[in-house]
Order: sequence, then C-alpha cells, then structure tokens
Amino acid sequence: MTQYDDKIYEEILGELETSFKEGKIDEASYMDLKQRYEKKLAEARVHREEARTISSFQVSGSQRVTSDAVKISGSASIPGGVVPKIIKVAGSCRIADDIECNGLRVAGSLHSNGAIVSHGDVSVSGSFHGDGILTAEGDVDVSGSCKIGGDINVTGVVTVSGSMQSDGNIYGKGGIRVYGSGKSDGDMFSENDIEVKGSVKVDGDVRANKVKFAAPVVFKRLLRKRARSQVDGDIIGQESVEIENIHVDGNVRGRVVIIGRNSKIEGTIEYVDDLQVAEDAVLENQPVKVSAETLGVPLQAPPKTEIKFKTPEALAHPSFCPKCGQEVDKGLKFCPACGASLE
Repeated sequence: MTQYDDKIYEEILGELETSFKEGKIDEASYMDLKQRYEKKLAEARVHREEARTISSFQVSGSQRVTSDAVKISGSASIPGGVVPKIIKVAGSCRIADDIECNGLRVAGSLHSNGAIVSHGDVSVSGSFHGDGILTAEGDVDVSGSCKIGGDINVTGVVTVSGSMQSDGNIYGKGGIRVYGSGKSDGDMFSENDIEVKGSVKVDGDVRANKVKFAAPVVFKRLLRKRARSQVDGDIIGQESVEIENIHVDGNVRGRVVIIGRNSKIEGTIEYVDDLQVAEDAVLENQPVKVSAETLGVPLQAPPKTEIKFKTPEALAHPSFCPKCGQEVDKGLKFCPACGASLE
C-alpha cells in the first residue's frame, strides 16, 4: 500500500462498514478505525490534488520537483491552487489564478493574475508583477522589481533594496526597511520599526513604533538634489520620528520628533518629550507639545488573508454532477462542465 493510495483507503472504509453492519466488529472499534482511515483518505486526496496541480504546470524548459520545492527554468504557466512547496522561478512564469504555497523565489520574471499566500519567505531578485494581494508568513526581500495590485501583508520583515510598489497598504509586522524605492497607494505600517534610506511615495499614513527617514551618508552633500520622499498622510511613531529629505502633507506625531534637513511639514508636529528641527526645515504650523495618550491608537495587524481552497474534508467527501459525473464544488447550483442543475 502506498502512502497516497486513496482508492485503497476507500476500499478499507467500505469493508469496515460492511463488517460493522454484519456484526463482525463492535461500534467503538468501528468508529475508531473509521476516523483513522477517513483522516488517511483526506490526506491522500490532498496529496493527489497536489500532484494533479503540479502535473498541470505547462513548462517549456525544465521543471524539477523535490520534497520541498518546485524549480522552474524556462517558460511556465501555473493554473493556481494549492502547491505545498516552495516555488522557485528562474525563467518566465505566469500564474493564472489564486495560489497558496510554502515560499516563493523569483530570479526571473513572474506575473500572477490572482492572490498569493506564501507560508514562508518571498524573495524577488528579478521581476514580479502580481494583480492580487500578497501575503507572506515570513520575510519579503526585494532586490529586483515588485509590483502588487493589492495589499502586501507580511508577518516578518520587508526589505527593499530594489523597487516595490503596492496599489494598497504595505504592512510588515517585523519591520520595513527601504534602501531602494517604494510606493504605496495606501498606508505603510509596522508593529516594529520603519527605516527608509532610499525614497518612498506613500498616499496614506506611515505608522510604526519608530519611524526613520535618512539619506545614505554618501549622498549627504547632494541631499537637496535627490528626490524627496513624499507622505500624503500622517507620520506616527509610537516612540520616535526622525525624518529628513521629505515632504509631509499631514501631521507628524511622536514622543520624540526630529525634523532634519530638506524637510517640509504641511501639517502640525505633535510631540511628547522632545523636538529638534533643522534650520532649513519648513514648518507650516507651530509645533504642539501633547500627552502620550493623544498619539493615536495602538498599531494593529490587518486581518489574515484567506483563499478558499478545498479542505481535506471536502476532498474526502466530494460532490459529483448526477448527469456527467464531473466532480463539482459543494454549493454550486449548476455543473460548470455540462450545465446540469445540481439542486
């Protein structure tokens, strides 16, 4: 018996039921064995779906499947679904729909039409364009180019030495570090620290425990000639805000606030303990000393992204069209294959 032979598990369950009905085994033993083999059957169906998904990859080049990774070189097309492995792309790859994987490495070119949920790290040294959201339960490291059509939600640290763009929010629970360029059409926030040594454009707020915008030392003499970072909303640091070479349309708020060279603040600076302002900084309003309670609500993580794929239970008890026999998702009113009514 192979580990993933679901047909054999189906036969065993059938024999168990027959033996129970004939009184050959007692109810307690039957229920115990039934539960065990239903679990094995569910796992077998999941692995069968995994194999089916990987076999549906269309690859012009080479594809290597190991125990923990799928390595693609050349040109490939992936339909989407659940791939419980690390996907490594060294050529050109397109993902047609939502996908869930254990990690993503892009050294070539990747275009995804749907959402991506990675249960591990994501690294981009090539070009990655995603039309949906990106969720990573690890770190995200971008040394190439990354453009995401939705939110970017990261459990670990976001590090950008190349360029990253999001049509939504950028959230890095473990911190955000930008040494290249970044753009967010929403907010940029972290429960840890945000450090920018490159340049960013943020349409919303920047919120973190500590916020620091600093030009690299090598560029200090050319500071006025470099493109300034732009924040259209507020900058809020629960502990401190230290910024330079930046234009802020909103307010700047923190326990300690340091406004460096080549900075312009359109809103109001609100500080608790200390305020330092460079001579050439432009403040449109008089700074205000406030109490710590007025700095804002505690930082909160965004809701967890979930892609609704088939569960092991659903795989163990599939539904079929009564007309054509095609396996269908429960809850559908019509068969997608033949159009027959499923009600």
